[in-house]
Amino acid sequence: MPHPANGMARREFLKTLGNGAVVSLSISALPISPAAQAAPTKSAAADPASPAWAPKPGVARRRIDGLPKVLGQKLYARDLAARDFPDWPQDAEYFAYALRCPRVDALLLGVDLSLLPPALKPHMIIDAQSLQKRGLPDKAASMNAPFFTRIGSAPDWYGQPAAILIFADFNTYRRARKVLQFNQDVLRWGAPAAPVKADYGPVSRIVRDDRLDFSFYQTPAEVYQQRHEVVALGVRATLSDEAGLRHFARSFSTQALDPMFMEPESGLAWFDAAQGALHLVMGTQSPGVDIADCATVYDCSSVQLKRIDLICCPPGGGFGGRDASFFAPYLALLAACCDKPLRWHFDRYEQFQVGLKRCPTEFSMQISLQSDGRLRGLLADYVFDSGGERNYSAYVANLAALSSMSCYEIPLAAASAKAIKTRHIIGGSHRGFGGPQAYMAIETLLDEAAAELKIDPFALRRKSLMQSGARNISGAPLQQDLQLLEMMRRLETHPLWRQRAAQQAKKARQGLRYGVGFAMSNQAYGTSMDGMFGAVELGADGAVIVHTPYVDMGNGAATTLGLAPAWGLGRNASSIAMGQMAIFTGLGLHSPGRKSGNNQQGCQNAGLPAQTGEPPASSDPLDQVLRLAGPAAACLGAFHNFHVVQYAAQALFLHSIVPAARHLWQRAVAPHDCQWRQGRLHAAKQADLPALSMPQLMAALRQLALPAYCVAHATFGMRFAQADFALHSGVHDLPLDWLGFGMHGGDPGKPVQRLARSNLRNPPAQAARCGRSVYAPAACLVGLSVNPKTGAIKVEQVVTALSAGRLLSPQIVAGQYHGGVAMALGSLFTEDAPTDASGPGNGAWNLHRYHVPKMGDMPSMELITLPAPPDDNTARAIGEAVFCPTGPALMNALAMACGKRFSATPVTPQQILEALR
Repeated sequence: MPHPANGMARREFLKTLGNGAVVSLSISALPISPAAQAAPTKSAAADPASPAWAPKPGVARRRIDGLPKVLGQKLYARDLAARDFPDWPQDAEYFAYALRCPRVDALLLGVDLSLLPPALKPHMIIDAQSLQKRGLPDKAASMNAPFFTRIGSAPDWYGQPAAILIFADFNTYRRARKVLQFNQDVLRWGAPAAPVKADYGPVSRIVRDDRLDFSFYQTPAEVYQQRHEVVALGVRATLSDEAGLRHFARSFSTQALDPMFMEPESGLAWFDAAQGALHLVMGTQSPGVDIADCATVYDCSSVQLKRIDLICCPPGGGFGGRDASFFAPYLALLAACCDKPLRWHFDRYEQFQVGLKRCPTEFSMQISLQSDGRLRGLLADYVFDSGGERNYSAYVANLAALSSMSCYEIPLAAASAKAIKTRHIIGGSHRGFGGPQAYMAIETLLDEAAAELKIDPFALRRKSLMQSGARNISGAPLQQDLQLLEMMRRLETHPLWRQRAAQQAKKARQGLRYGVGFAMSNQAYGTSMDGMFGAVELGADGAVIVHTPYVDMGNGAATTLGLAPAWGLGRNASSIAMGQMAIFTGLGLHSPGRKSGNNQQGCQNAGLPAQTGEPPASSDPLDQVLRLAGPAAACLGAFHNFHVVQYAAQALFLHSIVPAARHLWQRAVAPHDCQWRQGRLHAAKQADLPALSMPQLMAALRQLALPAYCVAHATFGMRFAQADFALHSGVHDLPLDWLGFGMHGGDPGKPVQRLARSNLRNPPAQAARCGRSVYAPAACLVGLSVNPKTGAIKVEQVVTALSAGRLLSPQIVAGQYHGGVAMALGSLFTEDAPTDASGPGNGAWNLHRYHVPKMGDMPSMELITLPAPPDDNTARAIGEAVFCPTGPALMNALAMACGKRFSATPVTPQQILEALR
């Protein structure tokens, strides 16, 4: 295959470091293009630019990245070496191996490498002392703790390196690693170390009191800050004293979970000292964040850094498990110490030891019901153990608090959530992002209340179900039809629920216990104010290329975004370049004079993490792109990023394709009458005009010097920003706030020309205070059996109803569903990453100890996707949505089967046996 770096467009921008140094940054990606491996279809043969992976507009035959992956195209950082990049040194590479601390309860006295024979000694040793000598910082700006455990100190977390060894060649590295790994004599330990426990700020405190019209959304920020603690005390007092209320309360705990990436962390780095250039190749979920973190490693150092080039590769799955990964700054640090390219690949043991986990959580909830069964109040408190680094855990905790009310409107609520610092394995974001904990609490308490009050679980929930006009826990009004009643109707009438008593009796005759559980969730996606970029380019032959800062985390985003251009350009993308950032600096969104569209201080004063809105003026293009691009969350693909790519294609159609067609037809056909059919453009109401092929249109584009690519930005906060744009085909009102065009996306000498706009309607500034405004509701039924002799649990059937909105790719939705169910089974029954010395932090864990569900564990599954609401044809994020209600449904099914409620996960056969005794 050709060198991966060949032909990649590199667009440069600047980053100003804290020491005043200006560094040129460049981000590019390995292109995902199945064209070379794909056999052409009949339609593709007629039109060379028609992609074989998806020849029918808007429909995928297979995943866009499917053939490149199974046929061995080099996509992952682990596949690549320095020799794959023509500009890198070709003669040799270094290899890195970290000596990681397998304990945190004692002071580190030293490192002993005497057990290595002379032939296996490392070329160099990088540790805290050597960093000082080299003039390098002891930690990155994104980290709370140092890179290395210092001699005489205790590790800040399990797996923190005591030193990183650099070996001169692979053979020496491989042999030395066999000697060092799992050897307890390499690190020497001294006196016991005291445990650490402190809060990572901010603490989220969310209060709603409908009697006072008091909530985070309704109340001015200054008043909320002054009064929310007093109002919360009043809510608690009212629920304690009000007559006729029935209270149901329980404490819960959930374990740490590993995201189980298919590809452990991996990367290559080369610091070209002569040029002051740092070259990086790594799997990344957030390329813009990672490259900025790498730049800060060189801040206030003696190293002369002038530029950083990052080639980003797919992260290999993980659904959020590499948000702000600490691998990136470590890799940048090692590169500064080496005079040759360096390869650093984690094995599965290392990934289990130091990869980001779902935070173990301790939480409690109380629900209070009126005599008629309606929910009157809710109290909730969450504590997330983030380990030795903060990561995004405070934001995870925040979403748990925001999710506390799930699908129900509750007039009195007080929820608090925080992340704490310990010496444990590092926690961060994970599928569900705090939501699963909240849903487990409220959904199991509702079932408990239904049993005690002798009310049908569906009927009890229906009494307080969110309807049109309802408000969330922040007091913000719903913006969507959640279709909650219809989901409940579908499952309440399903045979799995209707026949549960008969099935229970049948299982009893077989010596088994049986239960059916129901639960709902209302998982939010996005933040209160999200920005997104997308670009669409037409190649010389009419093939479509998509550029996006978004990264496919195994959620099928590459495939879904590859379908987005079909709505404007009549064809799907032939290739997609993900993780792109620099191309969007051409919009010039760092221009002075822009105001912040949200209240950052108000969020922080309330103990809520500040939400991203329109940023203030800045001279730093990278800062603007990062802040305007929104987070790289797994849930942002179908709704947010699909939208901006779709409308970038639509804008390119209106600005270039329609004028080209008018030129060829010699008639001013209205844009809405220009319709794509079978790859050709037709004038719908003028049958005398010939259908135009894409080659004809591209020739006209070149003749008329019309743009061949479009770059767009959109903002969503309760609604999308709207503006009028004067395009070549007329003035059009589009749900975008910035738009630019260029002659060819691959030519940096022809930059984007930002288009003037008028009549801008931004999202309301108040949207930044709504907590969340878009949701993907789901409801789940689970049928399971329990062997009372062994405690073994067999999940037999899962039925899920989902409000997914418009289905962009039904096959991707189905795959997400199957994965969500598997993750739920693992999180409830088999997967566990203990945070003490017995867990993966000791460096001896692999899949022989961390047990993920296997194919034989999977139940019969049925997904019911509701038709999109008539007034809302947008797609909804569904990966987390189908995962979230499955856990509490499993817990409710266990309660029916065993006659006892469980409130800690994982639930093991031993616990089942103890409960049945």
